[in-house]
Amino acid sequence: MNETETGDAVREALAELLENPPPELVRLVRQYCTDENLTTDRVRSELQRCSATHPSSLQPHPSPSALAAYREIERYCLGLEPDAVRPQLWKPAVAISFLKGSRSFCDVSVFTGGMRVRLKHTADLTVHSLSDLESAKPLIRQAFEMA
Repeated sequence: MNETETGDAVREALAELLENPPPELVRLVRQYCTDENLTTDRVRSELQRCSATHPSSLQPHPSPSALAAYREIERYCLGLEPDAVRPQLWKPAVAISFLKGSRSFCDVSVFTGGMRVRLKHTADLTVHSLSDLESAKPLIRQAFEMA
């Protein structure tokens, strides 16, 4: 196995462990957390959220600008209504949907040089930078409000 194949295999295994965390992993993470009130269910849920929202599990080597833009769109979408919005990972399409309740309002595919952003009922965009994303935020909000 060459270095690329090894990296891909490790990323795949890690993604699977985060999506379906075994009890041993949940216990280990809980031991390392300083919050004594943290429940096993909450740790499991956070591990699954990490799997759904971490672009390195989706794309082996996104550019720094693509990674920065992804992190900002994630922060923005989750901040629209924190108790109502959640991410959902779609495989093998390598896409993340941001859902309001059970309805998707923003689908994001991360690529090496940027992202494709599909907004329900409004637009399909290509985002290469944070400035592109700033221009897209009003459209993202509109899609969120229509969901």
